[in-house]
Amino acid sequence: MKMPEETPTPGHNGNSLELVDLAEILNVRVQELGPEHPDTLQSRHSMAVGFFNLGRVQDAVWLNEETLRIRERVLGAEHPDTLHSRNALASGYYHLGRVVEAVWHYEETLITRERVLGSEHPDTAHSRDVLDAAYRSLGSN
Repeated sequence: MKMPEETPTPGHNGNSLELVDLAEILNVRVQELGPEHPDTLQSRHSMAVGFFNLGRVQDAVWLNEETLRIRERVLGAEHPDTLHSRNALASGYYHLGRVVEAVWHYEETLITRERVLGSEHPDTAHSRDVLDAAYRSLGSN
C-alpha cells in the first residue's frame, strides 16, 4: 500500500548538493550553538529529510532516531518539533518495511497531536491519514 501524497517518496525532491549545504549548516550550528540547540536540532531534522529525499532511507532513519531522542529530552515529548521527528522516523521505518514499528510511532504521534493540537489541526489530520495507510498496509500483508 502506498503512503499518502504528503509523505515524501525516497529518491525524489533532493540532490547531493543540497545535502552538502545542509551538512555545512549543521556543522556551523553545532559549533556556534551547540548540539542540542533547537536550531541545531532543526538542521539535523532537515538533513534527515535530505537523506530521505535522496533515497538514503537508512541514513535518514539513523539521523531521525538520534534527533528524536535529543528532542524528547530537550524539548519534551509533546513539542511540535519532537512530533515532526517522530512522524519522520515512522515514515522511514515504513519505507524500510518496518511497518509495525512505523505504526507504533504513527499512533503515538496521532495520540499526542490530538491532545496537544486538537483533532482538526492539519498535522493531526496528516497523522490520521498516514496511520490509516499504514494500517491498510499491515492488512494487505
